[in-house]
Amino acid sequence: MGLPNNTDLLKRRLPTGEKNLITDLDGIRVGHATLHQGDIHTGVTILSPRENIYPNPLPAACHVINGFSKPIGFIQVDELGTIESPIGLTNTFAIGTLADGLIKRVVKEQSDVNQQIGSFNSVVMECNDSYLSDMKSFPVLPEHVTAAFDDLSIEFLEGDVGAGSGMVCYGLKGGIGSSSRIIDIKGKTYTLGCLVLTNFGQPDDLILRDRLDLPANYLSKDQTGSVVIVLASDAPLDHRQLKRISRRAQSGLARTGAYVSHGSGEIVLAFSTDRSSDRLIDPDLDRLFLATVEAVEESVLSSLWHANSVVGYHNRQVLALKDVLTP
Repeated sequence: MGLPNNTDLLKRRLPTGEKNLITDLDGIRVGHATLHQGDIHTGVTILSPRENIYPNPLPAACHVINGFSKPIGFIQVDELGTIESPIGLTNTFAIGTLADGLIKRVVKEQSDVNQQIGSFNSVVMECNDSYLSDMKSFPVLPEHVTAAFDDLSIEFLEGDVGAGSGMVCYGLKGGIGSSSRIIDIKGKTYTLGCLVLTNFGQPDDLILRDRLDLPANYLSKDQTGSVVIVLASDAPLDHRQLKRISRRAQSGLARTGAYVSHGSGEIVLAFSTDRSSDRLIDPDLDRLFLATVEAVEESVLSSLWHANSVVGYHNRQVLALKDVLTP
């Protein structure tokens, strides 16, 4: 997935993974529960970093570019430097439902193997989809959390699916996007993957704005919104190094035209699937920094590329990039 190999929307310096998805990393799976009906355009996306992560936490770090956001679990991730939870994405008013579902699922899983659980740090991130969806009707239910888990796979859709169902990015239909990069460091090959939930910006901000054929007086939505960025790598990295990598995500956003407006919450979570005690030395991180910038840039554009035009709440129409992009 990601963008087509022959795309003219960006220039790649690094090769992509086989699927050009975050699931090019072994063990990672993604699932969606999508709600498109009437005034409801919302859903849940689950990213599972590995099987049975609670007793087998992974190195992790968080970075807040702009804190107009309501993530759950970031404080402990940054304090301990690990993640012990599947990662949940949804709309702003459903974070409680999703966190509750994560907690109950992990408690049951541990009980099923006769393990007691006294504490659990669920990780949930959100964007506000109220422009296209009746968020105040609280449409996301516990069964949708279960459905997203049941959908976990190494192959997954991008665009207006799952948590991305009602998101608007650069005034166009946004949502879920993903990409990956392959890098070589001193003869060893590593993968870095990215998944985004995009919900920010105006058409005039987009780097491709001169190629958009939009109707007159199109869209009255302001710049407020958010973007969630999840980064993963199989390189041996510690919390501090993952923090450094997560900070480079902003450069990838900027390549697409983002400038981080007041009301747009931009947050990043990065983790490594390598639990060994080995670590790269810091001068070797440069290729991972470049991979981060490229993967974030492509993931954002991919969320636009794969989305479909939607008529949503209050009969508001948001067009898809593919419907307005000119050569």
